[in-house]
Amino acid sequence: MNARNRAAVLCLLTLSVLSRAWSEEPAEDKPEIEKAAKPGKWDAAFAAFEKQDKEQPPPKDPLLLVGSSSFTRWKSAGKDLAPLPVINRGFGGSTMSAVLENYAKLVPPYHPKTIVVYEGSNDIAGGKKPAQVLEEFKAFVEKVNKDLPDTKIVILSVHLPPVRAKHFDAYRELNKLVAEYAQGAKNVSTIDASTPLLKDGLPQPELYGSDKLHFNAEGNKQWCAILKPVLEKVHGVPEPADKK
Repeated sequence: MNARNRAAVLCLLTLSVLSRAWSEEPAEDKPEIEKAAKPGKWDAAFAAFEKQDKEQPPPKDPLLLVGSSSFTRWKSAGKDLAPLPVINRGFGGSTMSAVLENYAKLVPPYHPKTIVVYEGSNDIAGGKKPAQVLEEFKAFVEKVNKDLPDTKIVILSVHLPPVRAKHFDAYRELNKLVAEYAQGAKNVSTIDASTPLLKDGLPQPELYGSDKLHFNAEGNKQWCAILKPVLEKVHGVPEPADKK
């Protein structure tokens, strides 16, 4: 092979590598999706939930957080949303299908007065279409309405993390579909908790951690400021113990 041909082959190989790199999810984003399909991925999370329930019995008529790592990493959710009686059962890397698979452990045992759901981000990043995720939300609502007919369900819109820019159109489509569905669904409402966090239609990087996927402390603070007033209206603010 002469020098000219070697140079041409090297150029083609370089372009191929660059093209693959540009089209793939960032390295810090991919493992969460890949691991989500592995059997037993969440065994440790559910064992921890069981231990927590034994050590500290859940409150009566709780507000139950069900979702992925945006909840898991919101360690101060109980404090931030007080006096609402919060139980945080986010499990990192989860999808709506994972919530359905683990429904019996996640929902009925707590007899929640309100369920707050945050899913969809991993679903879309993992290859599902917005319409498919919507059907899973519907299946979840049907289960809750059957088992807990008085329980209210609040679905949060998917926020737009900088690292997942290529999925933004799909996220917006999912948010739109879910909001339209909720208008006619029993006991279901939504909160647009993504649009208020945008600036000129784009995410604010300063609200995210180093992975550009999960909120940092300031991001959680602003997210909570959107959620809390609505959740207090939906769930009702408990009376202080000394006034009962």
